[in-house]
Amino acid sequence: MGTAAKPAPSMPQVKVTPAIQAKVQMPKPVPTLASKKAADQFGKGRAAVTIKGHPGGVDHSFWSEELDVDGSGNAVRVDEAWDGRHKVLYLTKERPFTCGHGQTVVGSTLMAVYGKGNTLGKPSGSGWWVAE
Repeated sequence: MGTAAKPAPSMPQVKVTPAIQAKVQMPKPVPTLASKKAADQFGKGRAAVTIKGHPGGVDHSFWSEELDVDGSGNAVRVDEAWDGRHKVLYLTKERPFTCGHGQTVVGSTLMAVYGKGNTLGKPSGSGWWVAE
């Protein structure tokens, strides 16, 4: 008898899609979107960043909207934060993942995309992502 093969762990598919590229160029929410209150942390668990309380006060905007964050062509609801001081757009989403032992768990992803003229000297549209 053979042993059952374990399912391969799934990796989150996170990409800087054309929708996100457009959003980082015009990061303010439109009035029909769901605005959110300012928070000290954006994201969840280890896939979070502290964005409130920077010295000198920072212009942050928080909202939720539907965007394609994996290149599938399907928009999903994500939370967004715009750091107006550093010109960085943050996006976060909780989603299911398949672990190496075959169980499905819910984890969080956090993406940062640098806007034009960002104070960190990064190329516009570049960024990073992390998953927990």
